[in-house]
Amino acid sequence: MKRTRKDTPNKSQESTTINVDNAITPAGSRKQLMSNIKKELKRIISFDSSYVLVYTEGYIHYSCFTENMHPLIKNALHKNTFLSQAPLKQSIPFIIKYNNANEVLSSNIPLSLLHKENGFKSTCIIPLKVMDILIGFLAVDSFDEDHFTPLHTGMFEQLAATFSLQLCNVLLHEKLLIAKNNQDPYQEEETSEIYHFEEIIGRSKSLQEVFRNINLVSRTDTTVLLLGETGTGKELIAKAIHNLSTRKTKPLIRLNCAALPAQLIESELFGHERGAFTGAIDKRIGKFEVADGSTLFLDEIGELPLELQAKLLRVLQEKEIERLGSNKVIKINVRIIAATNRNLEQEVAAGRFRSDLYFRINVFPVQIPPLRERKEDLPLLAAHFLKKMEKKLDREFRGISNQVLQQLTDYEWPGNIRELEHMIERSAIVSRGNFIQELNIPAGTQSKPSPTTPDFTLKTWEEHEKEYILYVLMKCNGRVSGARGAAQVLNIPPTTLESKMKKFGIKKQHYLPDNPGTIE
Repeated sequence: MKRTRKDTPNKSQESTTINVDNAITPAGSRKQLMSNIKKELKRIISFDSSYVLVYTEGYIHYSCFTENMHPLIKNALHKNTFLSQAPLKQSIPFIIKYNNANEVLSSNIPLSLLHKENGFKSTCIIPLKVMDILIGFLAVDSFDEDHFTPLHTGMFEQLAATFSLQLCNVLLHEKLLIAKNNQDPYQEEETSEIYHFEEIIGRSKSLQEVFRNINLVSRTDTTVLLLGETGTGKELIAKAIHNLSTRKTKPLIRLNCAALPAQLIESELFGHERGAFTGAIDKRIGKFEVADGSTLFLDEIGELPLELQAKLLRVLQEKEIERLGSNKVIKINVRIIAATNRNLEQEVAAGRFRSDLYFRINVFPVQIPPLRERKEDLPLLAAHFLKKMEKKLDREFRGISNQVLQQLTDYEWPGNIRELEHMIERSAIVSRGNFIQELNIPAGTQSKPSPTTPDFTLKTWEEHEKEYILYVLMKCNGRVSGARGAAQVLNIPPTTLESKMKKFGIKKQHYLPDNPGTIE
């Protein structure tokens, strides 16, 4: 049934304060999230349909939460398997009216054409963001063309921060269910290309670029140099490259150049004969021989002493080695993947790393982003590590609270993914229930807000409405009623506007240019 009246917030609604963690029931499932959304939106305005679309950065793809969707749109959606049109880029709430064909076509809103074809007249779009990262959006639909006003979008925006955090928590919880049941709730809906690599978790744009580079280089024998801070997962990337290569039938051989004294690294790399040096009581096969026909991962190659750098360079050039204490030349067929957390160009300039070796290993460099540059992956990573804790602690966990998720996004992660894993483990150990309610940050570690962290201090609906009315009055040069008056702009009767002005204590000196004043 179509409505002819727009809803305006009533007195009880105007005085309601939204508390991010307490006023709205925590959501651990899609059904609970959509129930929360429906309940809270109904307090502001009646509507005919609503849904959430989850946005995947870098792909023209959305996954739809249809629990509150009108049957007309839901049925039409089932006949259209691809959620088309370009990714949503708007960062603030806005209203689209379907009587304007150009507006519909240029809106880039998935399903907008389905709305128009099924008789809907307007939709209010509320972007859902965490840390200024767009994760999806909430759409609220009406059969009435002028059903939504800027006042409503402002109130919806008050709820957006809460719903964004709850959406993150739902996605995290579903990630746990995927791991448990080995099934994907998006399986019937997803059509976008996603790279899958064992133990490498994330869908951020920067990580997708790493995945693309892995796919490009893995099936070649090209030498790869992995660049990234400590704890970013360089060994996992090396493992992924090896597992996708033609050498995957043989094990990946690893050597951490920073873990052994200089005098032992040469023996580890090239091997030695019995009696080659004091303590060499048996013959030893080196890593290069073991890796023949496979891949050798040289981690922290920037720590390799200069004298060994020269010997390594010769091996890479000649593709042959000699064991310590032997003159026998052994031919080898080894692919090299090197990794470092140092700036090797600076090391070369400082004389601590050979330039010829640098150019030899820097054939295909892959830059691995630090965790602070891919915070949109935090929910997936947290879910992955929480799943590992279930096995380790023999306990079941349902998810992470919105408060903890916000703490995770606020933190700068100097130790990157390794630090996140340890922090999740500590938090899981001290957690009393199956829901992580507190983040266990080590003493002396400060959680510094990111420069891009949005301000989640929320105002009451009453405060928001008062400020907006004052803004409209100023734009209308103090005109309350009549053509181009504030009442007309707000689409409410002049008597209603005058009543609200009286209630909020808004007087002429507050909005007329010649009479500046301050509302108490």
